[in-house]
Amino acid sequence: MIQEILIDLINPKKPPTEYKPEDIQELASSIKEIGYLLHPITVVHHGDNAYAIKTGDKRYHALKSLGRETALCLVLSQDVSEDEAERIHIHENLKRANLEWWAVCEMEAKLHELRRKQHGVGRQGAKVGWSLRDTAQELGMGFGNLSEDIKLAEACQADPQLKKIKDKVTARRFILKKAQRMNTEDEALAPVDFEVNTVYLGDSSEILKQLPSAKFDVCFTDPPWLEYKDAKLTKDDKTLPVFKEVYRVLKHGSFLYVICSTDDFYIYRQELAKIGFTVSQMPLIWHKQNVISHGTRSWEYGRDYEPILLAVKGSPVLSMSGQPSAVYSSPAVHPTKLIHPNEKPVDVPIHFLEQCSFEGSLVLDPFGGSGVTAEACKKIGRRYVIIERDKKFFDGIERRLASVTA
Repeated sequence: MIQEILIDLINPKKPPTEYKPEDIQELASSIKEIGYLLHPITVVHHGDNAYAIKTGDKRYHALKSLGRETALCLVLSQDVSEDEAERIHIHENLKRANLEWWAVCEMEAKLHELRRKQHGVGRQGAKVGWSLRDTAQELGMGFGNLSEDIKLAEACQADPQLKKIKDKVTARRFILKKAQRMNTEDEALAPVDFEVNTVYLGDSSEILKQLPSAKFDVCFTDPPWLEYKDAKLTKDDKTLPVFKEVYRVLKHGSFLYVICSTDDFYIYRQELAKIGFTVSQMPLIWHKQNVISHGTRSWEYGRDYEPILLAVKGSPVLSMSGQPSAVYSSPAVHPTKLIHPNEKPVDVPIHFLEQCSFEGSLVLDPFGGSGVTAEACKKIGRRYVIIERDKKFFDGIERRLASVTA
């Protein structure tokens, strides 16, 4: 049974001085960030409202350091062995709905190791010991799914940064390929495999860290505004740092196009130069032919354009002869046809991608939004990687691309 118990009624196995201070601090920081204890402490009830810890000593001390008055505990009877307590503890945790995907994988792997410790390692073709199939049967899941989850757990143990990928499907695309090579001698030097012509769900900063350096020819993107007029919207501090990873994954001799607001143009022009980009001092202009201005004063001109920042890594050349105009005119998407609030017409990325790349070039869009960059790439024969952190818009991009033919 899992219940909240007063901290003062719980007796730890060891005092906090028996552990490394940084271990306790790391656990405390994690609990504080998440807001709750990810795994309950396993205790035995000894009567007189006294509880002895079976597993979770460091978690107890982390909670104490945070000044918590209660702890979430799995309460067991006194005659339960350490291994059995751990097995029950894992099963109870796996029933919880708020676990991260990597925590589930780690607990499944831990249960498998515990069962092999209890029964011996199973051997193929012999009915002795404990096999992966036995663990899968105990958990009520498929053998293949468990095998994959254990590989995911091993990869996360080798590289804890992988846990920051929030979506398991996206994580699997990166991690399983890496896990397959985990024991090779040149693992540290091997490039990270990744799929192209695909959409990844998750935070761009974390997903881009899983991609190898110097692979993309172009980044064409329409990020969230950094400066908002609407007080309900706030600056997203995760936007600018993404471009540090964008710079890394772009090839030497590559292009970056950023559709932005007028205010943001000057911010990007300054900040991208600090990262290493060479930034054009003047914007490209997308002239929106069918836009009606709103909120302008009597002496102002129409707000019928959006600036596009152009930056490069290295010294690339355009793929067309001559010097194209910095102004491109086309109608905006009609409000009744929008599938995303900031959707651009597909001819905009097509126009600029044809000027800076060739068929087969690899294009990145770390702020996928409506998926217009991916559609443009499919139509003109470019390969692409799109990243979108909002599940609703991610699903919209998948639906959009399913109906697009080259």
